[in-house]
Amino acid sequence: MRKRGRTSSAELELAALQIPRIEQRPDADYSLTDEEAEVWRAVVDSLPASWIVAGALPVLSAYCRQVVSMRRLGQLVHQAAHEANPYDLDGHLRLIREHSKAAQVLKSLATSLRIAPQSTMRPETGGRQLRSHTEGPKPWE
Repeated sequence: MRKRGRTSSAELELAALQIPRIEQRPDADYSLTDEEAEVWRAVVDSLPASWIVAGALPVLSAYCRQVVSMRRLGQLVHQAAHEANPYDLDGHLRLIREHSKAAQVLKSLATSLRIAPQSTMRPETGGRQLRSHTEGPKPWE
């Protein structure tokens, strides 16, 4: 409920001082490549401005490097499966193992940064959302 009467000069002065502060989003680390910096910008722009604190910046840098590394490993797995002549089973399995290890590291980094869906959502909320999307006839009906 508002006060009756005119607004005093002191209240006007206080209102002018309470201008919302616009927070800067952190710039990408200079040690990142262009591709890694692109991942950085995509992650930072998808989160609220105050989400990434200064202590988490090295973790975010490692996350960006890991994303690019995963892309390259995925390309190598695809090449090993489709373009190798003759097919090298040992090399292909080695690449798949490396890709799996990198995926675990990426998952750990995303969870520690709280950018993975399971780190910000309670399990029962996720189940409720899943049930709301699966309403209607079942695929086998």
